[in-house]
Amino acid sequence: MDELERDDLEVARNTSPEERASQLLAVIRTGFRLKRSALRARYPSESEDEIERRFRDWLESDVRRMSAATRDTPSAELADHLLLGRGT
Repeated sequence: MDELERDDLEVARNTSPEERASQLLAVIRTGFRLKRSALRARYPSESEDEIERRFRDWLESDVRRMSAATRDTPSAELADHLLLGRGT
């Protein structure tokens, strides 16, 4: 393990679960903004509603793929709830 990995591990150990969750959500939101930006670049003539539809279609297909890989697990249900607003 090199010095950077040791530092990363130390930071992770000293970061509260709440802060890690907050950081994770910030990364997810950034990824969503980047995906929407990529869709706008790929489909420049489409309206924001059309871009949002494409984004939701992409997100649903990604969640379906993830759910299939972790079928009937709490993580699949959590993904549906957090990402798509669906819940059990």
